[in-house]
Amino acid sequence: MLLPKFSRRELNGFVWLNLSVMGLLWLGQLANVKRGLPALGVVMVFSVLALLMDYGPLIFKSAENVEEVDHIRLDLNVAFSVYGLLYLLLPGAFSPQDRAGSLAVLGVVFSVGSLSLAYVHRNHYVGIRFPQTYASPIVWHKTNLLGARLGFVSGIVFFLAAGLFGADVGIIVLLVGVGFLALSTWTYAQRLSRHNQWQ
Repeated sequence: MLLPKFSRRELNGFVWLNLSVMGLLWLGQLANVKRGLPALGVVMVFSVLALLMDYGPLIFKSAENVEEVDHIRLDLNVAFSVYGLLYLLLPGAFSPQDRAGSLAVLGVVFSVGSLSLAYVHRNHYVGIRFPQTYASPIVWHKTNLLGARLGFVSGIVFFLAAGLFGADVGIIVLLVGVGFLALSTWTYAQRLSRHNQWQ
């Protein structure tokens, strides 16, 4: 649910865009074109990720959850497109030095993992858990949706900071991002809860 509204055409557009980019990269590798292209190992990893992000959710698709699975596929394809674009624009962020490398990977995991917040139902283990979110399924859903979007952006910023400027800057950005995420979702949940009380 990174995109507030979407159509099946937009989903198909992202899928075909990502698959086309992967096809061009593979053609470049097969033609032995080296200049400006990622190494074969990177292309293979990107290809596996592209297939998993697009076709992985289809394993769980049923008549009852068609729309939710389409949302998940769109989110994953948007995430893949964003990181693909970042690779083209800022390739240096994908080959950081020293321990910044593992931190940068953590940024990718954080951003993509945050997407799950938009789909979890109320529970005691995963999600933005405040008293206000437990009290109302609407507040839970809207707050976690905000958390998913902020977490996605925070993970990308964290990834870029660690990849481009090193581990120390990455850690500072991570702490600021997590603090901003917690404060923003708490404030939003409070506001939604007060609004629901007056309805």
